[in-house]
Amino acid sequence: MISAMAGVFSIWCVPRPTHNPSIERLAQRLIGKGDAKLRKRLDNKYPTGALAVISFDADDWDDIEDGKGTLDFFARPRDLKK
Repeated sequence: MISAMAGVFSIWCVPRPTHNPSIERLAQRLIGKGDAKLRKRLDNKYPTGALAVISFDADDWDDIEDGKGTLDFFARPRDLKK
């Protein structure tokens, strides 16, 4: 399915639900750029239910490397308004 969509979309989104500490460590490894405030918040605590959006300037999955991602968004459940 992904290969069929490759010609249709220029932006790929891969939801990756997982558990700590794995997701926190992965996000920290991938992120090399992004808003300093968001990066600090992610480094301090990646709680259950948090969401990180990391983008890459890459044409292929093989081009994605540690430290090359940009943290575009990070939200914890307590950041959301009711």
